[in-house]
Amino acid sequence: MGNSRRGRGSWRGGDDRRGRVRAGRGSRLRTLRVGIWLALPWLANSCISSGDSPWNGGHSSIGGGYFGASVDGQVDTISPGVTTEFDFEENGGQDDSDSAIYAVAQAGLAPLELRLSAFQYENSGTGSFSGEFFDSTFSSGTVESEFTFGAYQALLVFDLVNVERFRIGALAGASALDLEISLDEVGGAAATESAEEVVPVPLVGARFDLKVIGGLRIGATGSFFPLDEIDDFEIDCYDVEAGAHLELLPKFEIFAIYRRIVIDAEGEIDDVDAAVDLQLRGPVFGVALTF
Repeated sequence: MGNSRRGRGSWRGGDDRRGRVRAGRGSRLRTLRVGIWLALPWLANSCISSGDSPWNGGHSSIGGGYFGASVDGQVDTISPGVTTEFDFEENGGQDDSDSAIYAVAQAGLAPLELRLSAFQYENSGTGSFSGEFFDSTFSSGTVESEFTFGAYQALLVFDLVNVERFRIGALAGASALDLEISLDEVGGAAATESAEEVVPVPLVGARFDLKVIGGLRIGATGSFFPLDEIDDFEIDCYDVEAGAHLELLPKFEIFAIYRRIVIDAEGEIDDVDAAVDLQLRGPVFGVALTF
């Protein structure tokens, strides 16, 4: 039987002091995540007037829908002379997309706007894997995997240009990325292993919206991690989305967007050099109320 580890600090070893630091960080991130969910209804009522376009003057909206996401990527563990690869699709059986509940809210008084979004993707599969995965050895060749990825994002946008037809803004904020993966061996020694990590990622970027005709508008948002390292990891991360909103009735609209999140991280995981390459992408369909 292999080791099974769950909890915020499970990806890294260290002494008791580092464990207490990680526990405190995990508590703060959980507070941020809960706060974002609780703030969504409040944002819907934070502004009561709207301008000639959806973003002039005081404005707010709240919406939700489904994120038809799929995941690609792998975790590589590196020891002297040996590299073990675990591919989410090939080894974990994560080859089918799944739907996640998606929530978004925004409120502002031009040229400032606060935007919150949140989703949690979960999927499971059966794949083929033999080798070391963290502290456990899998030898039967068949594993059942569970994968969870949550992104809880808060962005503050400042419009550099804000007119009735379009707006262009710069943004800054952060995203709490919550990643958990677990493996259970089918047959053999019935090894089991799990790991979870929550990483706060600062973001900067830009946002563009264009009012096309009538109640139709299109837009895009892009953000990236501006530093080289955080929390002992070298990270490249970016998050982009583009889509359209259509107002069907006063104060009611539908939207369709495509979102892609890419994370490339390298560092020490549980005293082992490792590299994580993860990509989550797919369409989002939903409805929103505007105020």
